[in-house]
Amino acid sequence: MPSQIVKIYFDKFKGIRKSKPISDPFNGVMSALDMKNIDLKYSGNSDAVGIYSMSGNFEFFKFDNENEEIIAMFKSMGQINNESKDFWFIYTADNNENKGKLYLFDKDLLSLKLLSSDLTLSKYANGITVNQGFYDYFFFTNGIDAPLAINMGETEENQVTIVNATDYEGRAIRGLALESYDGRVVMSSKNRVHWSK
Repeated sequence: MPSQIVKIYFDKFKGIRKSKPISDPFNGVMSALDMKNIDLKYSGNSDAVGIYSMSGNFEFFKFDNENEEIIAMFKSMGQINNESKDFWFIYTADNNENKGKLYLFDKDLLSLKLLSSDLTLSKYANGITVNQGFYDYFFFTNGIDAPLAINMGETEENQVTIVNATDYEGRAIRGLALESYDGRVVMSSKNRVHWSK
């Protein structure tokens, strides 16, 4: 029997779910574990949520250094003084200087703030937001260096903390897998899993 192309229209999005996904493509129903390059908007019609994707990419910022390559970008939604704000973090690799850099990008001003310029060069990175209530933190790791904790509500000189955590045997905790649960950071390091107190 020959195959045929079927167009499917999803009009009943059931949210981002970490477990028990919902998928019924022929009735237009789906959920997702994670989504990239999209925005979720409440439709105003009951509890329905619409999915908006970009219709095309456009350049809104360019690095002066052409040897600086963007490895990863993270959007973090945090609270500052009980007001929601979006934060954009950019991890780059500078091949000339042989190091990685982490920036905070201000989308409104189209400007960069250098948070760390002395990271080990890595082609991988991960970051998560940990909600703490009054101030939220963004945790960043490249899997090689000690993770960074960025306090989104703190002043510039105290905004970035290097997390030199060790396990009970004195081994440095380094890894790429990050998760946030109940206000704690969970991170894997080789064959071990660690969480913050």
